[in-house]
Amino acid sequence: MAYFTKGSLIFILLTTLILQCKDENTSKDGGNMTEEDLWFSKLPDLTSEEREIFQGVYEVEVGRAFAEEYAPDAKIQYSYINQCAYFEPNGKIFRIWYTNNDQEILFDVKRESDTRFVFKRGNKHFSARYSNKGWLTFILFKDPKSQTDLAKTNQSYEDCHEEQLNIFKSGG
Repeated sequence: MAYFTKGSLIFILLTTLILQCKDENTSKDGGNMTEEDLWFSKLPDLTSEEREIFQGVYEVEVGRAFAEEYAPDAKIQYSYINQCAYFEPNGKIFRIWYTNNDQEILFDVKRESDTRFVFKRGNKHFSARYSNKGWLTFILFKDPKSQTDLAKTNQSYEDCHEEQLNIFKSGG
């Protein structure tokens, strides 16, 4: 029969507790989660109604400051540039396709409140106000092109990208 002192039992319990906490705070790839990751992971997903409303293709006006913050490799040359974006049907991914270097950036999406979504890329995030009509109010977003069923498909996202690519190549 093993004999433990009060001090050794406390040490064992504290060690076990610390190891359990560490296991709960690790990401899927085995690395440590940041406070930002932990906060974001606790936010609720979009509701099925919100996914239906917001899914589809958007034309976005991306500012240079935004691009430098979230996609520094995009090398935006202008103050603002129109790009194509796609809110996936699962309501968890928002894509923006930068035409000038053919780079797509992905944002994870969660619901912050009854009026705001949070968009996260890496260790950075921003929130955007939304309404039930499919509008996302933030300097990034313009009129969603998702007013028709056709504009809710991945093909219409690729068509939008092709249109923006032609505009970019023509210098306009």
